[in-house]
Amino acid sequence: TAMRAVDLAGRSDPRRLELRLVRATVRWKRGDYAGAATDLEQLIEARPNDVEARCLLGEVYFAMQRLDDAWTQFQRALEIDPQSTWAAAGLGQLKQQG
Repeated sequence: TAMRAVDLAGRSDPRRLELRLVRATVRWKRGDYAGAATDLEQLIEARPNDVEARCLLGEVYFAMQRLDDAWTQFQRALEIDPQSTWAAAGLGQLKQQG
């Protein structure tokens, strides 16, 4: 139902970037990592300083075992917002892997 709501909202205003974040979150939770990554990469292209999008992309890359890419996203998010607990936690999780 979440994806249906996103699709319906997107029909009324397809330019709303927030919908990409929601759609990417649903795709990530469903295991559609490639689809989530595409949505997030497009969102970050439009809004490069979006900390939440970068952290979610870090999580998606982590799930895809693209650990260097995940590190880059969490690190960039922390540079944008040094108080980001999500970015710090993501980097911590990657350090444990490594």
